[in-house]
Amino acid sequence: MISCDLQLLIGIVLYVVGGWVSEWSHMSQAMENASIRFFTVEHEVMMLIAWALVHIGWSRVKKATENHQKLSRSVIFFGIALLLILLAVPWPFREIARPWLRT
Repeated sequence: MISCDLQLLIGIVLYVVGGWVSEWSHMSQAMENASIRFFTVEHEVMMLIAWALVHIGWSRVKKATENHQKLSRSVIFFGIALLLILLAVPWPFREIARPWLRT
């Protein structure tokens, strides 16, 4: 959970410093471009939902009394969060891609 919190903080800083906030002023044009739409809207929304699922899952796991409840809640919440995180990453093989290493 702490790594998700740190990643959220780093992501917000990069979002603001990277200039993606300036895209909000002409959002209708940004929605037409798939790459800009991904980095201004889709990536952030999916990551925030995953962050919320991690926090909700952590509190539900702590409240569970039996081991099978803890396991099932962990698998559900953290599994969905991991799936969203993997979907929101701009992998090199996707249409919206970033290279593994920038040169």
